[in-house]
Amino acid sequence: MANSRVSAFHVKYEGGPLFVALGYQDDELTNEKYTRIGASYDLGVAKLLGTYGRAKNADVDEWSVGADVPVATNLVVSVGYAQSKQDGGKAERGGCLRSVQADHGVRRLL
Repeated sequence: MANSRVSAFHVKYEGGPLFVALGYQDDELTNEKYTRIGASYDLGVAKLLGTYGRAKNADVDEWSVGADVPVATNLVVSVGYAQSKQDGGKAERGGCLRSVQADHGVRRLL
């Protein structure tokens, strides 16, 4: 395959309650460039989450927001909303996702 190289990088910052990350990918085979940024901030009572991403040539924008809320020492409830939208010269297409999730941490007793 000619021109099948993929170049990518990822950088992040973690300090205290703040986390920020940036990623970029250039795929020569599909001639697509992807950029994504994400962040979270831990308030103690909840962790706020957010992302934004773009596929340049496909003209797709995606974003999400959410929160992780610890309700017990081993139970976290997560809520989120995400949306993806493709437009440009094409008819607008897209979708959204709403979610609620509960994670229970089970410890081994051995």
